[in-house]
Amino acid sequence: MHKKITMNLTQHLDKLEVFVIIAETKKMSEASKLVNLTQPSLTRLVNTLEEAANTKLFIRSRSGTTLTPAGEEVYLYAKSTLNSLKDLESKLKSPLTSNTGHLNIGSYESLAEYLCPNFLKRMNQKHPKLKISIKTSQKHHHISALQNGNIDLLIDAEPRLVGENDSFPIFRDSFSFYIKSNLAKKDFSTCSIIFVPDAFDEKNKSLRMYVSESQLGKNESIELDSFTTARTFCEEGLGLAILPSRLARASVKNGLITQVGIGNFKRKFGKHTIYLTTHTRKTQDSRIQLLKKELKSYFK
Repeated sequence: MHKKITMNLTQHLDKLEVFVIIAETKKMSEASKLVNLTQPSLTRLVNTLEEAANTKLFIRSRSGTTLTPAGEEVYLYAKSTLNSLKDLESKLKSPLTSNTGHLNIGSYESLAEYLCPNFLKRMNQKHPKLKISIKTSQKHHHISALQNGNIDLLIDAEPRLVGENDSFPIFRDSFSFYIKSNLAKKDFSTCSIIFVPDAFDEKNKSLRMYVSESQLGKNESIELDSFTTARTFCEEGLGLAILPSRLARASVKNGLITQVGIGNFKRKFGKHTIYLTTHTRKTQDSRIQLLKKELKSYFK
C-alpha cells in the first residue's frame, strides 16, 4: 500500500502540467519534445514531486513510464485542477450563459442512441450556440473522466454513481424478453439467450442473475457488451434477447421483433433509472442545468 500523499505537493503546483504530460505520453522522450525540456530536467522534476509526495509516482523502464497507485491519485487531481483552471480562464475571457459554450457528454452505445439524432437536433435548433460532444466508452473510463474533467457529465444507468458525484433521474425503464417476430411461437427452451450480463436493475440485480435463476439458465447464451448489438442479434433471429423496453420500441413498431412472456417473468421486469451524473464541482454549471431540464422534457 502506498504512503499517504503529503500536502508538500502544494509547493509544486507549477510542475503538475508537465507531470500530466509525462503520465499521458508514457515516455520521457515524447514529453521532452512537447514541453521543450531536456529529459534530465524532466527526471529532476519527477524526483522533486516524488520527494514532496514522499512516495514513488512513476515506475520507469526501457518501455516507458507507468503511474504507481499514488501517481494515479496525483494524476487525477492534477488533471482535474488543470481542467478547472481552463474552464475558469475560458469563462473570464468569454463569460458563458446557459446556452453557449461546449459540453462533453459521456455515455454508452445503447444510451447514446436515445440522444442521437433527435435530441441533438432539438438542442441544435433551440440552442445553436451550445455545442455538444458525445463520447461512448466503458464505465470505468467514464468515472475517471468525470473526476479529471475530461467529460462534463455522464448519461448513465444503474447502479447509480456515488461519491463526489451528483445524479439526477432522467427517465425510468424496464427489461423485457424479445424474439424475432416470425419466431414468436418457437419453443423457447431451445433458444439461445442474448443479454448484457453486467446490466443492473434498481435493486442492483444483474441480468446474469436473472438468467441464472430462471428456467433459461441452462440455455446456450450470447453475452454482449452492448444492448444495441443484442437487439441486432435478436432482429437476425439468433435467439431470445433481454432488452430495455425503450431501446426495443422502434424495432417492435416496425414488426422486426416481438415482446414475449417467459415462465414466471412479468412482461416487464428489472425496473431501472437512467441518470444524468456530474461531478459535484460542476453541479451548478448553468449549461448542465439547461441540459438536465431539456433531457427531462424530452423523455417525458
